[in-house]
Amino acid sequence: MKENNRFILILSYVAAILFFVLLRPYFTWSFALNNKVNFYLSAILSLVFFIQRKKLSNHETMLFVFLIFTVGLFSIRAGGNFLGLLTIMFIVLIPFAKDSFYKSVFDHFTSIYCLIVGISLITWILVLMGIAHPVGFLSSLDETKTGIYATYMVYPLCVSQGLDFRFYGPFDEPGVVGTVSALLLFCNRGSLKSFKSIVLLLTGLFSLSLFFYIIVIVYYLLFGVSKHNRNISIIIVLSLFAGLFLLTRNNDIMRTVLWDRFLWDEFENTIAGDDRMGQIGDEAFERIRGTDEYWFGVKDKQAYLSFVEGSSSYKNVIALNGMIFFILYVLFFFLFGLTYKKNWVSFIIYMIVFLATIYQRPGLFSFVWFFMFSYMARLDSMREEQRIQ
Repeated sequence: MKENNRFILILSYVAAILFFVLLRPYFTWSFALNNKVNFYLSAILSLVFFIQRKKLSNHETMLFVFLIFTVGLFSIRAGGNFLGLLTIMFIVLIPFAKDSFYKSVFDHFTSIYCLIVGISLITWILVLMGIAHPVGFLSSLDETKTGIYATYMVYPLCVSQGLDFRFYGPFDEPGVVGTVSALLLFCNRGSLKSFKSIVLLLTGLFSLSLFFYIIVIVYYLLFGVSKHNRNISIIIVLSLFAGLFLLTRNNDIMRTVLWDRFLWDEFENTIAGDDRMGQIGDEAFERIRGTDEYWFGVKDKQAYLSFVEGSSSYKNVIALNGMIFFILYVLFFFLFGLTYKKNWVSFIIYMIVFLATIYQRPGLFSFVWFFMFSYMARLDSMREEQRIQ
């Protein structure tokens, strides 16, 4: 039994490390776009989840078949070489591992993330104080980002446009930190009882990610109302956000980077910070709305991508793969959430976080997002099983 537990522990660490690598921190940039490397990483990760697969109920088997159909449809529509298609197909194994293994992988992934990003946070403070100095320079993986990154141990700082004081962590943009920290904090039910939760809260705050601010504020408000429990975590977090606003609302830089992005843009009919596409990208998307390409995906992908270069929006997923596929993807996680959530409040909050994530960071077949979405959906079921045991 001890040997078996040790083996499971090793597998959970392997999975957690691979998930962090697939977030593409800067020290993986030398191989992050290599198709063969991505294939091997995905294959190992999927093999680990296959070894720890759970016994599926009839309903779960139907979901598994539905997911295979959805991912298969995406693979066919996406085209590409056989290696790339097989890499995508590996992802169908991720949502269906044993509860205990899922929890173990999540805990280890959170620990690894908080350790590295926490060290980055300390380095970031030293950078702002003028104490830390660059040890090297490198370019982003994203060709549309022309900035040069100065590396300070595990903290890359974009210096091409002057000092950017937003917290990047070991990634090429602060939005990665904001999104991951928000999702991990959400899965931890917003509790601030652990050191890891404090790291998640601080890194998200300093990333000045609009997603982090909206999700965390909305979640704490909904959590407080739904549970009728004004606990210390809720009071601390909401007071922290309120205090930060009062202290920085008149600061021109903070207004530009964060607060003015909450204002309503009457011309665009959305909040000012909802600028994932840009005017040219929006016009390109509007041209296909209602056409066959809207439902089945554009025929000339390269031409469309030339209009939306550098953008990150769910609209690109719809344009490139079709609304039909997008509906199937959302429908899977809708059904997946219904299967495991124990009450409507929990299900609605889960769907809000899920939709908000793919709205602003639409890497639909990112192994990390797939794992996080699946874990969020299964939280209630795993906690109930833990109480029974």
